[in-house]
Amino acid sequence: MSKKGRNLRGGFRRCGELLFSGYVYTTEDPSRKFVVEMLVDGHVVKIVRAADYDHELARAGEGDGCNGFSVFLPRSAIADGMIVEARIANLGDRVGVPLELTRPSVPHDVDGPGRVYWRSGLRLTGFLSQAAQHPSRTVVALIDDEIVARAAPTGWTHVEGRPLRSFALDLPARFADGKVKHVIVRMAEGEDLAGSPVALVAFDDGLGRMKIIPRPSGERAGPPIIAN
Repeated sequence: MSKKGRNLRGGFRRCGELLFSGYVYTTEDPSRKFVVEMLVDGHVVKIVRAADYDHELARAGEGDGCNGFSVFLPRSAIADGMIVEARIANLGDRVGVPLELTRPSVPHDVDGPGRVYWRSGLRLTGFLSQAAQHPSRTVVALIDDEIVARAAPTGWTHVEGRPLRSFALDLPARFADGKVKHVIVRMAEGEDLAGSPVALVAFDDGLGRMKIIPRPSGERAGPPIIAN
């Protein structure tokens, strides 16, 4: 596909000392996912797939809502660097604009109102971002447009050194039937959390038939991927 024909849209930002995030999609095929190379002074230091839920894209109706990426770069890679940039692997197209490492980072909540993980069985856990920290907020889980669980952020966790409120959602036992479920997790007010929808499989005998799959190299840190 020619560069002209791709009609790419993208952005790139520095969110913390080592954290960078962005998004990329093509208007001709918003569901297409790109692999992005992270370069420091022209040298590739990490590779990431742009397939994360992006709260701002979803809210703006851009792409398919899952065209984002976020990645921690090694401190050793940027310690003496001057410029960091993101480019589409194999194509070379630049994503956003190059960033000068001498400039301070701009705080940015890459997870929107929060993030959810599936760790095992029928339990989903996650945290709320700084902007959604009020204890009266409620998180709900939906399957086939039906609210099947809800929880308040009654716990605490640390994410990138920040204390954030955490939650746990326990789905009803009837969903432990060995079939794939797609669970939408959002704030009661309607904002989806990063990581939603969650695809999970649970059995009435627990994890006996499941195995853990290592995360792909370069993917943002998180819990292990579990599959049957």
